Amino acid sequence: MSNPFDAPTASAPPPAAGSFDVMKALSDGWAAVAANPIVLIGASVIFVILTNLSVLLCVVPVMLVGPLLFWGGFRLALDALDDRAELETLFSGFQKIGDVLLPILGLSVLMVVASLPGFSLSLFAMFAGAIPDVPAALPFVLHIVGCLMSLGWLLLVLCRFLPAPVLLVDRGMGPLEAMGESWALTGNAWGGSIVMSIAQIVLGLIGVAACCVGVFVAAPLTTVAIASMTRQLLGER
Repeated sequence: MSNPFDAPTASAPPPAAGSFDVMKALSDGWAAVAANPIVLIGASVIFVILTNLSVLLCVVPVMLVGPLLFWGGFRLALDALDDRAELETLFSGFQKIGDVLLPILGLSVLMVVASLPGFSLSLFAMFAGAIPDVPAALPFVLHIVGCLMSLGWLLLVLCRFLPAPVLLVDRGMGPLEAMGESWALTGNAWGGSIVMSIAQIVLGLIGVAACCVGVFVAAPLTTVAIASMTRQLLGER
């Protein structure tokens, strides 16, 4: 029981919305993986196995299995951030397929459309070599320029949409609303969003370099980090 004669103490101010700490987000990701290695790494392995099996079966299964596992993966990352990670959460999207499938497919389509400007030149370079009388060096040059354009587009535009899947999963937003809110949230945190995208790429490359096994650690680490990033931007962490 508090003493009524004690001097009042100010409560800690809530975190400022619209900003985030990249190192805190990555630290949260690492802490979640360290605390739940079997659940998070196991979920990453299961995700890869099931999506690859669905690809082998046909286009229709992967259009169903992939998005639902993607939704479940972000739900699991959010739960891991809240210290309640359970492997069955990966499959939670299948329990609410009617509410989950169309929004996550819509977000996937919108993200692909948003990626097209950076991808288009690289795609053209693939076919430039088949055009008669084209200098041999042109396809290579176009490919390099296309890769640089894709990287620039990723770091300057697509990084602003990193929180979108978390908003869709955690807040039940529609695809357009999630992308719009993500763009607004990262308005004052553009630099941090760029650093987060670079960290995601670097950790992924390290995972591939580690005989590809490291990918199963890098994937949940970065997914939890993006969940932490979003919660920070919302002023909730």
